[in-house]
Amino acid sequence: MLNPVRPARRGVRATFAVALGTTLVASAAAFAPTATAAAGATFVVNSTLDSADAKADGVCATSAGDCTLRAAIMEANKNSGSAIINFNIPGSGVQTIAPATKLPALTNVAGITINGYSQPGASANTNALVSNAQIKIELKGKGPGTFDGIAISTPNNVVTGLSIYNFWKQISLMGDPADNNRIVGNFVCTNAAGTFGTTTVNALSLGILLQQGPSGNRIGTPALADRNVISGCGNRGVTLSFAPTTGNYVQNNVIGLTPDGTAARPNGSQGVDINYTYGNIVGGLNANEGNVLSGNWGSGIEVSHGRNTNSNLVLGNKIGSAADGTVASYAANSLWGIRFEGPKFCGDPARENPAGCTEAGVTEGLPHDNTAMSNLIVSNKKGGVLIDKGHHHVLLQNNYIGVTPAGVLGGNAIAGIQLQRGVYGTMIKQNTIAGNPVGIRISSTGSYPTGPEQRTWMNTITQNSTYSGTGIQFVWSSAATMVQDNIQPPTIVAGSGGTVSGTTCAGCKVEVFVAANKLGRMGKTYLTTVTASSSGAWSASTGQPANKPITVTTTDAIGNTSIFAIPALTKA
Repeated sequence: MLNPVRPARRGVRATFAVALGTTLVASAAAFAPTATAAAGATFVVNSTLDSADAKADGVCATSAGDCTLRAAIMEANKNSGSAIINFNIPGSGVQTIAPATKLPALTNVAGITINGYSQPGASANTNALVSNAQIKIELKGKGPGTFDGIAISTPNNVVTGLSIYNFWKQISLMGDPADNNRIVGNFVCTNAAGTFGTTTVNALSLGILLQQGPSGNRIGTPALADRNVISGCGNRGVTLSFAPTTGNYVQNNVIGLTPDGTAARPNGSQGVDINYTYGNIVGGLNANEGNVLSGNWGSGIEVSHGRNTNSNLVLGNKIGSAADGTVASYAANSLWGIRFEGPKFCGDPARENPAGCTEAGVTEGLPHDNTAMSNLIVSNKKGGVLIDKGHHHVLLQNNYIGVTPAGVLGGNAIAGIQLQRGVYGTMIKQNTIAGNPVGIRISSTGSYPTGPEQRTWMNTITQNSTYSGTGIQFVWSSAATMVQDNIQPPTIVAGSGGTVSGTTCAGCKVEVFVAANKLGRMGKTYLTTVTASSSGAWSASTGQPANKPITVTTTDAIGNTSIFAIPALTKA
């Protein structure tokens, strides 16, 4: 069961309901879908030049009499109330502003709205799946590692209708006061035509960075007009890092594809990366809340590192698919759909079990109680979901992994779900897992990335539909007890009238499935759960006609689930 999200700060509200680990709902009712700053001074940019404001007098004017973006930000920062920056730059087509040096950060505590859609000819997105936004204002930087695009250090700002690319950090929200901002309806890391993007991995090119305290911010909202395209960054698309960066929403964005969704425009690393922070939401369970995270050179989403990384929710996203949720080769992420990673410390080859991935053995602690629910995860080149290096008590529920809801297979490589190297307490529940070489692999070592052997145990697998590939597999190096305490599947014998029975560990829970076929150890259709007696005997009525293949798993008192048993055929 998830730990409760910590109380939000300064009016930031995020409500989570969790009922016995079976249902989780994220409510964003506290946030309006779209917003601009309250009525205040308005400055209209009429030049692509980069000159500074001549005088802080409430009038946006350089020494030449132009209102540049730099001058407008300077005046907006000095305004006693909120401010709006609009655009009316002469000329047709896209207008490109290329700052020679870093623009002033947004520091007006009342909030500044920068509205690129005010430029004549611009229009916000109306497409239900991708983006047909007509961006007419570009901010073009001097290249990765030079200086940032738009920096925000105050609350209640809105940045919308811009293409921001070729900077170090395209948009950064830094520090505790940078709360309740909206980054909506932009193209980030790509130009207005959607053709610009990285050709090599570059650590000095980030999309949107929230770090060391920003909370209650919205990166996209369910409104179609608010969808961002975050593609072509040399490194990560969106990064949330270092507590208390909490209560932030990343919703309804296209991350890693072109604006029209027909090709990859990869980010060089993860689409979204969450590190050392808690209580953030990527996606959602309601209409237009999920993101498309596809085509990236890293994983679609990574949630990683120390104990402060907890209670983050990954909900309702399309990961590795086309924007419409279909299988498409160009949409695959190069690593994992989602990776729940533990501390770097746990990758030290000198720290094998029991000195490695334990809370007591890691100074920064282990990440825990994060959730992935109702996502579509297909075609990723390393695998669907990886949980590794001591990351514990992850909930995976109601996801489609390797197959679409329509039943079209789009298998992830290696495994649909891979648990390895010190993972424990995982709950894998009510997912549909198909088309992958292995549905669920639990390993004390690991295949990608490799690393030292760690005890991997207490992981519960329940009520999933698993087919088209090996159902559950255990992998170890030194001893079978390193994985799930070497729990064995129940024996199973078919009786008359569709009954089945057998033996297992005393008091263990036996789950009964219709198998995918007569030979494979795959449970396709969940039927029922029974509890074994103190002697280990169990029996169940399947309600199935003769010659139906029935398979079972067992789960012990501390949560270890076995592989599937070889199926038995029901009798009349």
